[in-house]
Amino acid sequence: MSSMIEALEVRRRISTDLAVLRSLTRALVQVARAAEQDERQRPLICDVLAQLCSEVNRHFAYEEEFVVPLLRDTDAWGPVRVEQLCKEHDEQRSVLVTLAADAQGQARNVEELTDEIEWFFTRFERAMSDEEDGLLNAESVGAEPCIDQIDG
Repeated sequence: MSSMIEALEVRRRISTDLAVLRSLTRALVQVARAAEQDERQRPLICDVLAQLCSEVNRHFAYEEEFVVPLLRDTDAWGPVRVEQLCKEHDEQRSVLVTLAADAQGQARNVEELTDEIEWFFTRFERAMSDEEDGLLNAESVGAEPCIDQIDG
């Protein structure tokens, strides 16, 4: 398979995955808001979070297997892009694990849990949009990465 065809397949898969993740994150916000009105709905939060965690892990595993090599070899910024991608994956996994623990336990009331979920939703939506801009738009391949902070 040529690298051009491979890159197109990767983009297609990522686009499909992001649509699934968007759907799940939006469903998570909806069930959290419903649970605010009726505490008995709290188990639905756990169910949607479990689905979301599973899909996120599947998506990240795919990216780490197929996107990382493409990014690494794209240009001189490749290793920086890979490092940034892996760091974001680790952070997002950590937040999801914390959300899942908070949803299953009673340490957080539903209102606080909903606030956490909405905070995560906002950040995750932004990350998915950035991913679409950075990985799915053909014009952006080889562009310089966005640097959040410059030391010195």
